[in-house]
Amino acid sequence: KEKRDSLDARVAKMVEIRNEDPEAHRLIWHDQDKERDAIKKAVPSIAILTGTQNEETKEKTILGFSDGEFQELAAKSVMAGSGCNFQYHCHWAIYLGIGFKFNDFIQSIHRIYRFQQAHQVRIDLIYTEAERLIRKQLETKWQNHNKQLSVMTEIIKKYGLSLSAM
Repeated sequence: KEKRDSLDARVAKMVEIRNEDPEAHRLIWHDQDKERDAIKKAVPSIAILTGTQNEETKEKTILGFSDGEFQELAAKSVMAGSGCNFQYHCHWAIYLGIGFKFNDFIQSIHRIYRFQQAHQVRIDLIYTEAERLIRKQLETKWQNHNKQLSVMTEIIKKYGLSLSAM
């Protein structure tokens, strides 16, 4: 209900943020089909990735954005949030909403925040006051992720990756 009721305000905020640099390459992450439709209405030139597209169209869209052929891509993190390399032409992502799925969130960030990214990465999260606790939970999960990463790094430094050393 909160996402439905706030859609127009969130899209307006997205447009405001985009207007800071209209020529930038950026990802617009969303979760709902209605959000995607609203994004397309607000930004007619945006490339859209949907689950109903055939595999060839999906592949062309992902590769086209990855290669810099498209300035902007709207997608759900469950579709393009893992495995894609968008860092060569994109360093800005706008999240039209937030959710509790930390793995999808961090993986989608790592589509542009990764090896060979030449620019500082910008991430904008658009959410309502009612979703503030969701953001807090994402921050807590990220802190826990960083702690776990630190512990695992120390274990690997000490023992390497060999099973016999462990």
